[in-house]
Amino acid sequence: MDADGVAAPKDASASPAGQGGAEQRVEQRGLAGVREADQAGVGDRLELEQQFLVLSRLAAQRDSQAREWLVQSLRERFGREGLKHAGALALKSGQSPFDVQAEMSRWLGAFFED
Repeated sequence: MDADGVAAPKDASASPAGQGGAEQRVEQRGLAGVREADQAGVGDRLELEQQFLVLSRLAAQRDSQAREWLVQSLRERFGREGLKHAGALALKSGQSPFDVQAEMSRWLGAFFED
């Protein structure tokens, strides 16, 4: 202990401010449960695969919603008979349902509107 009653570090020369001691042990420990992969890029590849799956699901959901909107829109305007005349409504991936709706409305309008 020094004159003020404060205990000195066991090895004062090995533990200057900012180095050694408990601070160094914490720095060396890192994050518990975090390990590095055996091969470089494995974590990145897994992350990209997960992102791809999420984006694929979102694209499928978007396409399904677009088709449902198109069917509903044409049914409201032309009824069930209009949908029968329209036949199978298929959207290409990424195709705007608004463009298809406009085209189908022009075509069906010739049958159902005066």
